[in-house]
Amino acid sequence: MSEESALDMDVRILRRQLNKGFVAESTVNEKLKSLPDVEGLGEYFDPETLDVDEEEATEEAAATDDGASG
Repeated sequence: MSEESALDMDVRILRRQLNKGFVAESTVNEKLKSLPDVEGLGEYFDPETLDVDEEEATEEAAATDDGASG
């Protein structure tokens, strides 16, 4: 790989470079192994559940809008 940038490790670009033979699979595997494991730093987010405060704020805003337009 040439000069490293964030785009050099983009999955779409790496796939294209691998398919065209611009980069060896072994080089990609070496780079992937050198990356730190950050799985434990992630937080679970369930989009199906709303935060109680957010839900109350939404209800208050709707009530304010109904009162202002009436």
